[in-house]
Amino acid sequence: MEEKVALSLNKVMLIGHLGRDAETRFSNDNSIAITSFAIATSRSSKGKDGNWVNESTWHNIVGFNLNDWVRDGLKKGTRVYVEGRIQIRDYTKQDNTPGRVFEIIAERIQLVDKKTDSEPSPFEAYGGGNSTGNPPTESGPGQTPPDEDLPF
Repeated sequence: MEEKVALSLNKVMLIGHLGRDAETRFSNDNSIAITSFAIATSRSSKGKDGNWVNESTWHNIVGFNLNDWVRDGLKKGTRVYVEGRIQIRDYTKQDNTPGRVFEIIAERIQLVDKKTDSEPSPFEAYGGGNSTGNPPTESGPGQTPPDEDLPF
């Protein structure tokens, strides 16, 4: 008997600007740092009158156990690359009505803008499988870089 395998894919890649500074809270036992922020992506199209119109979409992002230097770089206006998966979460609002939120669970976060010489250069904030911010390496993502490539 042949086994049937269901194929599916839940992958999101975004480049956008933060609308506000990221906020970090901790799990009840303080073992997990949960960082939340929103980024805006823009799309241009011609309107009915023939003029170009910009349309922005806001995306809620959640990252777990980010490195401090990645978390510190997530400031309002900063451009970032986020790779992850979509998660839909149902909850109960304060008025006891149901609510639903669409979030991107970040698996990779890269700071695109370089603010100062002391900050990592663009695309150095690799998140790997857990958004920790380890830099990429020649041998592949998520592996330990040689000592001379460490950001400290």
